[in-house]
Amino acid sequence: MQFSILAAGRAARRTALLCASAVLLAGSAHAADALKIGASAISIVNSPAPLTAAKPDLFEAQGIAPEIIDFRGSSPNCINAVLSGDADLCQAGTTTGMDAIAEGAALKVVAIFARPAIEIVVSSKAVAASGVAESAPVEQKLGMLKGLRFSSSPPGNANYTLLTEMLKSAGLTPQDVQYQTLTDTTAMIESMRNDRIDAAMWSVGPLSNLLQDNTGVRWVSIGRGDVPSLAEIPYVSVFARASWVDENPDLVKRVHAAYAATIKRMKDDPQGASVVIREKYFPNIDPALWEDSFRQGALSFIDGVTGTEAGWNQLIALQAQSTGKDYAPAAFDKVVADVAKAK
Repeated sequence: MQFSILAAGRAARRTALLCASAVLLAGSAHAADALKIGASAISIVNSPAPLTAAKPDLFEAQGIAPEIIDFRGSSPNCINAVLSGDADLCQAGTTTGMDAIAEGAALKVVAIFARPAIEIVVSSKAVAASGVAESAPVEQKLGMLKGLRFSSSPPGNANYTLLTEMLKSAGLTPQDVQYQTLTDTTAMIESMRNDRIDAAMWSVGPLSNLLQDNTGVRWVSIGRGDVPSLAEIPYVSVFARASWVDENPDLVKRVHAAYAATIKRMKDDPQGASVVIREKYFPNIDPALWEDSFRQGALSFIDGVTGTEAGWNQLIALQAQSTGKDYAPAAFDKVVADVAKAK
């Protein structure tokens, strides 16, 4: 009887320990910080979002449970979601966040992960009519855009700002093209196929179908080095509410580390990363064409996901010229978190 009592006691203690361990493990499993991460678009330049949606292990390794929200080309909607609390983070063109800050939004940047990786695709029909060769100097190729029906993001967006700067080299402004705002790349593709636009500008990747069926020609590409003066611009940043950043310093560090690890994965294994994204989001794109676009886009990714004050100031200057706004509230030291500043 004594043996049975002792054995029962030992069994009870083991059961209690197992239950306690189960409770601790369950607590650990639920300890991950759930974050809603908005992406202005699912595209190559925004690759951390689609890669994380398909393979979230690098965020999970930092104790983060990510939920990716696709804003389908609308950077303003992505930023507004952060401001309203519907998202915790937003990957968007840096200029969109700068504009919001200039207008009074309390935002900070927790990662800067891409330089410009945009391309201008011109319809094959317009290229043939222009008589300008694909091998012509970039200023001449930009000059042939005059009068064309041109589609891209709305004024104030990063694409519009960079287009404004590029056109200067040809003595043009966005008013010299028939500018049409579009944020849906599928609509851009179909518009060019149906002769409703002559040219479109977006980050590398989403317009690849136009190259695949020979409807369009990759005319100008910052990613491949056509416009070196814009190569250091902080093109895409990750924004959060300033109060959230200030209240969660450890979580901000982990978010930054997760983005840094994601960029490293894409640079160390571009083929593997591109396959994961293509199979989930772009299964109908020709694999070789997708791989070409992804490798061009990968050239823009920034090791360590940090930005320099010089690059930030260059973008502010370009944005001020484009909009006439006062960007003093968006100064580097004021809005870029310490983890996102290049040392």
